[in-house]
Amino acid sequence: MRGLRGLRAEGALRVLCVLCAVSALFAAVPTGASGGEEHGGDGARMVLLPEARAIVDANRSPQLDVSESQLQRFREFLYHYSDFSDETAEKLRIPDKMYVPADSDSDGSSGDWEVSPDHATEEVEMLFTALRFGYAGYQFFGGDAVFGAAKEAILGEIAGLSSYYDTIPNWRYSDTVAKHLSFVQDSHLVFGNRSLCEHLRFRFCPYYEFRLSADGSYRDLGGRRIVAVNNEAPSEYLKPSISADGEIVYILGVVSSERHQATLLELQFEGGISEMAWLMPADEVRYVNEKAYELTEFEGLPMAVCRTFRVSPETSEDLSAFVRDAETLRHEDVVLLDLRSNPGGTIQYGQEFCRRLAMADPGPFVMTANLMTDTALVLQMNRQEEINGRSDWLARVREEGDSLMDPELPGWHIAVSPGEYVQDTPLILVLMNGNTASAAEALIRCLRSMRNAVLIGTNTGGALLTGNAGLLRLPYSGLVARIPTMIWMDVEMRNLDGVGYFPDFWVHPDAEENAAAFVREYVVKRAVSEH
Repeated sequence: MRGLRGLRAEGALRVLCVLCAVSALFAAVPTGASGGEEHGGDGARMVLLPEARAIVDANRSPQLDVSESQLQRFREFLYHYSDFSDETAEKLRIPDKMYVPADSDSDGSSGDWEVSPDHATEEVEMLFTALRFGYAGYQFFGGDAVFGAAKEAILGEIAGLSSYYDTIPNWRYSDTVAKHLSFVQDSHLVFGNRSLCEHLRFRFCPYYEFRLSADGSYRDLGGRRIVAVNNEAPSEYLKPSISADGEIVYILGVVSSERHQATLLELQFEGGISEMAWLMPADEVRYVNEKAYELTEFEGLPMAVCRTFRVSPETSEDLSAFVRDAETLRHEDVVLLDLRSNPGGTIQYGQEFCRRLAMADPGPFVMTANLMTDTALVLQMNRQEEINGRSDWLARVREEGDSLMDPELPGWHIAVSPGEYVQDTPLILVLMNGNTASAAEALIRCLRSMRNAVLIGTNTGGALLTGNAGLLRLPYSGLVARIPTMIWMDVEMRNLDGVGYFPDFWVHPDAEENAAAFVREYVVKRAVSEH
């Protein structure tokens, strides 16, 4: 029998792509754009007036092409494997017999289960070996030095607990591991039932609105000029927004940790007047539709509502319709695209929607690195078997062909996807919130490369650094780790996890009403060449 090293093959990548929750490139998506005639035939599009245009442009990065230095920097984020002699991927297979009760929950995180200190120590060693060889973000978050220190801290705490416990409660064990891995700002890395990522949410004050005057000062609706907020420039706390009447206004707001329930600000007005304002968390309403996708309308505007990109027998037909409808929507003047509460899933639907809408391939260059180690592939196999049961997947992969590993970076397959900046599209008003994440954010990344796209709502969830999470079920506690085997970045080279994309206009919660009013106030029709 060939060794596990034979897993690193072209066929392995094909199977991996089928299994990946983020990539899933062979999902039932209609391909090829047949957009027909160009919009209207008159070469004109609905575009923003200069005041609104300036706000949108300030929230974009003009750079699209990846440079050699950026690619080199990206490669430095990847762990450099010198050899694989201490890789023990076979031990990471989900065992046929678990040591936890048969009626346990799938993540092993609830109930009164316990694990012995010795077994916990064995599991921690297994977990960190899996992270080293199977977690695509391992080097990005510090590599051996940082993860090694975290492992020693966890083992030390377990040793201390053994003085008090013959067995350690699972909740305490899970808390210990999560606490010492809290430096990992990655929404897709999950241990037990928790993401190891701190999320930032928008907090605002609904009682004040300000307008920007011609002299560059901000004044409230009564005409008072605000000169400072917490002794800082007002612009540090004032976010562009849209009033109920569709006017551009500025509201008090900050993006801060979920641990802070409110923020008190001191507003200092001209003439020595001070007032206090409380910032409250934006209530992230979960918008739920029975359908994954529906094309409807709002105040005479076509409104494409997409609540998930997760593929299932119940959603596949709706998501295919989402892609097809882009060909019709391309000929509209204005489109509302509602991605609120879309947690992501398969990226292919959003990518193909953009291609058909723009008749181009919008987006920045994206650099992607997939781990092709034995560990990464076994973690993906575990994920496959969690969904479909035991199979001969591993044996079939061993029969495949040549390796796709990067010759300079063993264990990795690296690719660069080109993109372009697109001007000729309908005016697209994208509604988003803190529950918009993952593949939905990948769609927003493409939309940000369309000049005629406007983002409205609150910051997204922030789950875009990694993907293709495999599964490790620890044998004694039953706790589950979901470990991403892919990392990707665009030319901005930022980790947005926990922070997300910021909107152009901060509006909450009924953004569609404000968006429709905004169209009436700030949109005109002009030739594409005049955009």
